[in-house]
Amino acid sequence: MLPIILNQSDGNWVFADLAQMLSRSLWIDISEHPGELNYILCADAKITTNSFIPLSSIEISLTISY
Repeated sequence: MLPIILNQSDGNWVFADLAQMLSRSLWIDISEHPGELNYILCADAKITTNSFIPLSSIEISLTISY
């Protein structure tokens, strides 16, 4: 299973520097298209793909308001 850093959609520029840092540190590529296993930084709202972090956890974090 090949991992990638997923950085897509209109907001991907926000995470570009972080994506580069992670890519160098983890030795994995950055892509705008989902791979077999994804480290999701920025993605379209309806993504259904394998992620290092379970998608349900990401959804929970997005609903928490401060």
